[in-house]
Amino acid sequence: MFESELRTRYNEQTGKRVLLEPLRYKTKTGRVVVARKGFETDLDSIGRIPIVYSIFKSRTVYGAVIHDWLYSVSFDRKTADRIFLEAMKDEGVKLFYRAVIYSAVRMFGFIRYNKVQKQNYRGLYD
Repeated sequence: MFESELRTRYNEQTGKRVLLEPLRYKTKTGRVVVARKGFETDLDSIGRIPIVYSIFKSRTVYGAVIHDWLYSVSFDRKTADRIFLEAMKDEGVKLFYRAVIYSAVRMFGFIRYNKVQKQNYRGLYD
């Protein structure tokens, strides 16, 4: 369940949303995930194929922020994706959309996950 409201502002330089305060999410198992104030997210990354984009864009926002946060802190990808699925349900995303979005994340999320991990790794040694 989400324990706080999502408050963001748009960063024109990066084209991303910046959290103005932490976003807290508590899983059904009691794990608390906190996306920190100042975290930048692109919200829900949807492929730019016109029909797909128009159907699925903005179906999940809160869940997408939590998912982006988990990827950014090198959380286990499979667990992060499962938390995302749970968060979408708590956000009120209908089963059909949850299933399609989750399937797409499981199939293609490795691209984003690996990119973030590479950036994190590079940041340690620059």
